[in-house]
Amino acid sequence: MKKINRTAYFGISKSNRIYFDVEIEVVKKCLKKHEIDLVVFVDKYSFKQDQEKEMMKIAFEEIDKSD
Repeated sequence: MKKINRTAYFGISKSNRIYFDVEIEVVKKCLKKHEIDLVVFVDKYSFKQDQEKEMMKIAFEEIDKSD
C-alpha cells in the first residue's frame, strides 16, 4: 500500500526569503524524512503588488490543503 505524503505550509515574505535559504532547506529535509512535503508560498507563486486579493485567496487555499 502506497503511503500518501502530507503537506506543510511555510509562509515568509519575499523580501525575507533570501535570508533563510539554509534554514528552509533544513526544514524541508527534516520534514521529508517524515514524508511531509513543504510548500514555501513565495517559491511557488509570484504576484504583482495590485494582486493582494488573489494572493490571499491562493494562500488560504494552500493552507487549507496542508495537514
